Amino acid sequence: MFANTQLLENVFGAVPEMTRVELVRLDVEYGRAVSLQIILTERAISMPPKWQDFNTVGMRLRFWGVERYSVSENDPVIRDISYLQFSEVDDRLYKCVIRGQINAEIIFDVARPDEFFPALLNPEHSVTLQ
Repeated sequence: MFANTQLLENVFGAVPEMTRVELVRLDVEYGRAVSLQIILTERAISMPPKWQDFNTVGMRLRFWGVERYSVSENDPVIRDISYLQFSEVDDRLYKCVIRGQINAEIIFDVARPDEFFPALLNPEHSVTLQ
């Protein structure tokens, strides 16, 4: 169930040995991603400054100060993450691509968090959360 630590290292730099992705939650409403949650088993203490809001204290992930909701026990999840990457497009634009068990590719434009991270879903796949 745990993602390869290398996936996190690609995003955040060095990650403590015992840190693992435990759960990724994605809510999709009308083709738009409204929240993304990643839970770690331990706090990753060596992350770059702009990622210091990434933590397990409140079981929530904050992108540039924009806080989304806590994860509850019955939330739909994406498991067995096969790909996780954040990339800087320019000074203002960052994108996150995640591929998981739902067999979909989701791209988040986190430069405009006020737009609830518009999701560009791969047209070859569909996402159904029950």
